[in-house]
Amino acid sequence: MLRMDGWCHESTVLINNSSQFDRTNEFIEVKITVSERQITDPVREVRVIYKTAWNIWERLIPCQVNGVERAGDKVIFRVAFFADIPANSISRYGIVYGNPNALPQQENLTLYVRNKENVTEIDNPAYVISIDRKTGQISGVSYKYFRTGFLIPIELSPVNLIQPGVSIQFEDGDWVTAADSNPESLTVEGGTVAFRHKSSRVLKHSSIKKGVCVSTELLFPASQPYVHIREKVTFEEDTPLYGLRLAGHRFPDGVYSHFTFRPTTKPALKKTEVEEMGHLLIDQAYTKNLPEGTVLSGFMPLLMPWTAMLNIHRNRWFTQVRYLLDWKTQNVKGTTIPEYRAATYLMRENGCYESALMPVYTKNINDKRNLTVIPAGTEFSYDIAMFFSPFEEVVWGMKMDHIGRVMNQPLTVQVHPRPVNSVGEWDEHPVFTLTGKRDCDYQTSGVR
Repeated sequence: MLRMDGWCHESTVLINNSSQFDRTNEFIEVKITVSERQITDPVREVRVIYKTAWNIWERLIPCQVNGVERAGDKVIFRVAFFADIPANSISRYGIVYGNPNALPQQENLTLYVRNKENVTEIDNPAYVISIDRKTGQISGVSYKYFRTGFLIPIELSPVNLIQPGVSIQFEDGDWVTAADSNPESLTVEGGTVAFRHKSSRVLKHSSIKKGVCVSTELLFPASQPYVHIREKVTFEEDTPLYGLRLAGHRFPDGVYSHFTFRPTTKPALKKTEVEEMGHLLIDQAYTKNLPEGTVLSGFMPLLMPWTAMLNIHRNRWFTQVRYLLDWKTQNVKGTTIPEYRAATYLMRENGCYESALMPVYTKNINDKRNLTVIPAGTEFSYDIAMFFSPFEEVVWGMKMDHIGRVMNQPLTVQVHPRPVNSVGEWDEHPVFTLTGKRDCDYQTSGVR
């Protein structure tokens, strides 16, 4: 049908799912390079089709085109769509273009972006998340809790509570956060499939000259109950510090009743064994008289498969899970990167809880001999999925663990035809997916 309507060219996307799990609504983004003779306006004319065979065009798939560039006689653009790949199989999708008379695709929006005076709101079927337009940081999270057919919006984080983001405690004891530094660059991309918010900033302090560079990418998929967060922190020079908080999330005291975590699989456990989830009671009724400070200090490993905040009170059964999908540390000069009391921490400060991954945590900051120097050229980079769901007794832990297990199964994506590079060799199309690389954390059969 589409060929008869004038689409002349196609690139084929093959997605291989070698795991035992079906993958549904997987976010796939591929970068395509074509001749300028083959396409006029990628945003208007590109379509994605699900194919059951190389010559059978089954149905149209909503897609989103971003990042259009023209380089000489080439046109480069990115195409994003959601794919379904059954277990142990390969799915085929066609990206068609080359129809100058194509009308704009009919969008079936399940993702709404609203620009208000101080914030940008991203609204999908699971949540409404606000991004502060000045700082570029998440400033508000509302969960859409459905009960007996009614929608009950629950404010998990008020709009005036801007997330601190990456936080560094320098040698004078003061914390400098991403929220303290307005972005030096900020870009957004929107459409049918996802909303992407990218920012970069430099955290500055008197003890260093160049500052610490932080780049953050937030991806909000349509129709999905999660946010994908990709962040990179780069130290341009030797930086002495007392503390380094990464992937932090802050929420007011009283919003959740429990802090829950899934241990990393212990090497000694058999594959048939189950892990025991940990639960920490943070209900305001029991903790309001506790002193502020570190709630969990060095108890949990730095790289936990997932941690979660739960509210299990009747009629307020909701949860927020942070899945670790990838974690990399490297030094471009080959220098060893030091850690000090590296762990996943939970803090209680100023009427709020904050959960963060901390490669460096120093309790006694009165002695500068306790400073840890992060060497120049060090990069911390990580991917995280923030997932929202209702709480279901007995089965909740198993369901959340299954989601993490599935999200960390790799997908192999190939795009054909492949381009030829400047030296005449076959090149690959860049591919971006939200699948994680932490399958090593899920070696046992499950949790309880």
